[in-house]
Amino acid sequence: MYHSFIESLAKAIDVYDKPVCLIASADLAHLGPKFGDPRPLDYYGRERCSRKDRELLEIVANQDRKVFQESMLKDHDARRICGYPPMTALLDLLPPSRGMLLNYDLAVVDNQGSVVTFAGMAFYPK
Repeated sequence: MYHSFIESLAKAIDVYDKPVCLIASADLAHLGPKFGDPRPLDYYGRERCSRKDRELLEIVANQDRKVFQESMLKDHDARRICGYPPMTALLDLLPPSRGMLLNYDLAVVDNQGSVVTFAGMAFYPK
């Protein structure tokens, strides 16, 4: 089903006679008590999460789908990244591009210190 969706969307993009903008909306890490962790992230936990997220975003920026898949499997979803499907679709649809991280941040989502991380990226023709 996924592959037929990607193939159909790729064909539609290919025959469309105007520029197309692809947007993949995806959260990254979900950490803290709200998401099943025993306690909120301390400073070091946030730094470790940021480092891991940025490593993943660099892989996406380089459009390395194989390494992206391996990276997602390697940590056994320890950061509970829900953006896997839209990021995979984006990697399958983008033409060869230069990815650039525009912004990375986190939001505290409850009074227990649970956080969700997110980023904005842009891709430019090579």
